[in-house]
Amino acid sequence: MSVPWLAAIAAALAASPALAQQSRFVPSVAVTETYTSNANFGGQGAEQSDWVTTLTAGLQFNEVGPRARLNGSITLSELYYARHTQANSFAPNVNLTGNIEAIENFLFVDAQAFVGQTYYSAFGAQPGSLVNGTANRNTSQTYLISPYVQGQFGGTTVTYHLRDDNIWTTTRQYGDTSLVALPTTSTYLNHLHASTEAPPVPFGWSLVYDM
Repeated sequence: MSVPWLAAIAAALAASPALAQQSRFVPSVAVTETYTSNANFGGQGAEQSDWVTTLTAGLQFNEVGPRARLNGSITLSELYYARHTQANSFAPNVNLTGNIEAIENFLFVDAQAFVGQTYYSAFGAQPGSLVNGTANRNTSQTYLISPYVQGQFGGTTVTYHLRDDNIWTTTRQYGDTSLVALPTTSTYLNHLHASTEAPPVPFGWSLVYDM
């Protein structure tokens, strides 16, 4: 999944008729010039100095409606190296959370998207800045879509809840901007939860199923 794909989801949710006019958008743009004496994060005697220009565009937003909400932030950074242009790279950071009440008081959908820069190994190089390159860095992506139904059986106090969590996690080599390149790793997790219960008046009960 790519950043343009994420932008399309955000736009679709923002355009949902379930969203009211309560919205807040805070855009930002920054240009940073950095000199580093160790752009390649090399060991003693192997350091390579360079000037690095970082272009960053960001958007923080919060959309709230009677039956839907979407909030989070998207930050895109492009790094350009003056000397070692092969190290030019792209670093997205995304944190999105949304919820839609598709059928009033019955069907809901939770959605989340997280994209950030992490490390393959806790024992490898972990420079504190993106301008210092390392093969240990990667772009990790996690997406979650969870439809669920909940309610109360008519004429009774017995409630029910059925939720299906779908979680996709992918990892790409840091700096990879290709939309067709296969991710380094890709996993899918599904978790199904079902429950029904009656309140303790005076004796209650509950049944829970997890898979």
